[in-house]
Amino acid sequence: MTPNWRSHIVGRAAGGQSPHSIADDLNIPPSTIYSTLNKADLRYENETLHRSGRPKIVSESLRRRVVREVRANPKIRYKNLRLNLGLDGKAISRSTLYRMLKEEGITNWLAKKRPLLTEEVVAKRFQFAKDREHWGSREWKTFLWSDECSIERGSGKKRQWVFRTPIQKWDKEMIQPYNKGKNKSVMIWACFGGNGQKSDLVFMPGDPNSKKGGVTSAAYLEVIKEQLPTLWEPGLIFMQDNAPIHTAHIIKNWLAENGIDVVDWPPYSPDLNPIEHVWRHLKEWVNEHHPELETLTGDDDMVKECMVKALQEGWAALKDELLENLAMSMERRIQAVLKAEGWYTRY
Repeated sequence: MTPNWRSHIVGRAAGGQSPHSIADDLNIPPSTIYSTLNKADLRYENETLHRSGRPKIVSESLRRRVVREVRANPKIRYKNLRLNLGLDGKAISRSTLYRMLKEEGITNWLAKKRPLLTEEVVAKRFQFAKDREHWGSREWKTFLWSDECSIERGSGKKRQWVFRTPIQKWDKEMIQPYNKGKNKSVMIWACFGGNGQKSDLVFMPGDPNSKKGGVTSAAYLEVIKEQLPTLWEPGLIFMQDNAPIHTAHIIKNWLAENGIDVVDWPPYSPDLNPIEHVWRHLKEWVNEHHPELETLTGDDDMVKECMVKALQEGWAALKDELLENLAMSMERRIQAVLKAEGWYTRY
């Protein structure tokens, strides 16, 4: 880490910012922040402490070139990094580059996956957030959040941690197996509001007569005809995304005829819909309470019926506090979109 970075970290801490907050803002591991602050008094003008041992094989000049290269090309592979810097044939290994970059607070991460955003979509997301920049809980409690979700059997498993030695890495007891290939899945729909409203969890079978055998707008219309009248009242706003079955004329016409206000939702914005986090909680609940589903045998209809019953049981078990907290997370989600100027967020 450079003296300037250390000075910046020490200055933030002196201003009252917590180490974990500094780590989040600078995208540096908390352990690095704590180490920097703990050793601050030992350094002269935040210079690197003298280390005994063999001399460094990476010069400061090369170090700066490496840092500049990865900052300019963050998705570059180690092989191409070495080629671009003319390091082929030199005794500077990938592990040396890794350690050197880590000392600068830069590590190699798997890139997060998000829907592709265009400049036009980004502008719509930013404007949506800008229009609601000062909204609080009172305004967000007027929303009814809805969505469909295709849930595959066996989903919702949490990553397992094991205590082992390096040599036990591939022992069968140390492996978390998963089923390979496409598993049975069901499409469900649900809706909830910030004031405790909650629809039924509805199974949406595909239409074998449709082009791809998927859910049609006619099937979606039957769902909202049955469910929305039990939830909606004047002053509330219905949220649905821009899926084709939602924007069909028969859907728009029915919503308009029944006086149901629908928010103009920005495209490709699952990070702004709190119900997306409900699906994760629901999958985890079913996996925990109905592990037998993963090995259940029988015809497709019978297995799917058991899956739907388990999901509906999990939906009923979701605590009102969870749904209320997710609805109230909209203030943070909006601020995250504003900070990212419409681009990707952590949600």
